Amino acid sequence: MNSQPFTPDQIRFAHKLACAHGHLWATTLTEEEAVACSTPREFIQALEAAGVHPDEKGIWHPILASIDPELGTIGHTTFSGRARWLIDREDGASLTVWRPDPEGGRDGHCVLHVFVYYTGQVDLLHGDTPQLDDSLYAERHVQALADMLRPLIGEERTTELVQPLFKLAEPVDQQERRQSLLGEVQGLASYLDDAGLQEVIQDLRQRTLALGLE
Repeated sequence: MNSQPFTPDQIRFAHKLACAHGHLWATTLTEEEAVACSTPREFIQALEAAGVHPDEKGIWHPILASIDPELGTIGHTTFSGRARWLIDREDGASLTVWRPDPEGGRDGHCVLHVFVYYTGQVDLLHGDTPQLDDSLYAERHVQALADMLRPLIGEERTTELVQPLFKLAEPVDQQERRQSLLGEVQGLASYLDDAGLQEVIQDLRQRTLALGLE
């Protein structure tokens, strides 16, 4: 599946991010066990040995489902589509935060972009000032970035980096928060057909409406 073996640094970053987001492969394998796997096949064997079925999809096996066979990158997009990471073999991880396209497009707009190098250097590539258009970011987007940064660079450095971003972030009142959540829930519902998941979506919708402005 992947023509290039994973590097130890690449797996460490992938494991830290996946573990922080509750992915099964990362919470099943320790970092040391994960680093010992340099190919998708070795990951399958390690997960099978730990009792995880190799045919699980999506969040259960992002390490196997989101690699680029030519570039040897490991990527993942969270369920809401807001947070995304792409980890290359040589340099580090590209962390991006997205907001929905107001016209309903699936990709949306990248509003924050940070690159974390294996050396520890962090570059803020986009988001140092809010954009005066539909790419404006809010506190929820800064929080999503912080959730990706924290496992890679630690709490102290994460706080130092995101504090200025929180100050620049778009103010979010209760009405906007409610509308944003409703939009995300509706977006999720459009991609899901399973009855059980639809029930979860309905429950989330009701909780969102209960924010007080119904």
